[in-house]
Amino acid sequence: PVSTLGNPFLDLYESGRIREEEERLIAQTMTAASMKGNWDWDVLRLMRRHDCLDLVYRILEVDGLISHFKIAKDRMLNLLQKLGERYLSNYFHNVWHGTDVCFMTWRIIHETECENWFTKVETL
Repeated sequence: PVSTLGNPFLDLYESGRIREEEERLIAQTMTAASMKGNWDWDVLRLMRRHDCLDLVYRILEVDGLISHFKIAKDRMLNLLQKLGERYLSNYFHNVWHGTDVCFMTWRIIHETECENWFTKVETL
C-alpha cells in the first residue's frame, strides 16, 4: 500500500515548528559552491516541492546543460514541475527522494571527475 505520509520536514513546517526564516536560509544556500564538496548538504531539509525543483534546475544550470542544449528556463521549470506533480504521496519515493537521487548522482559525477569524459548528453 502507498503511504499517505509526506516529507517529515514539511510536516514539521506545516505544524509551525519550523520558521519561514529557516526555510529562506536553506534556499539561499543552494549554490554550486555550497553544494559541491559538501557531503553534509541536506537535500531533505528543503521544505517546499518548489525548492526541490529549483535545486534540480540549479544543478542543470551549474553544469551548463541548460545553455548547452538551449533550453528555455520556463520550459525546463514547467517540465520539472510536471515531473514533481507526478510523484505519489509516498513516504519514501516522493519528490524529495527524487531530488536527493539527482543531487547525489550529480555529486558523484563531480567527485569522481566523470564530467571530464562524459558527454553533455551522458551528464544530462
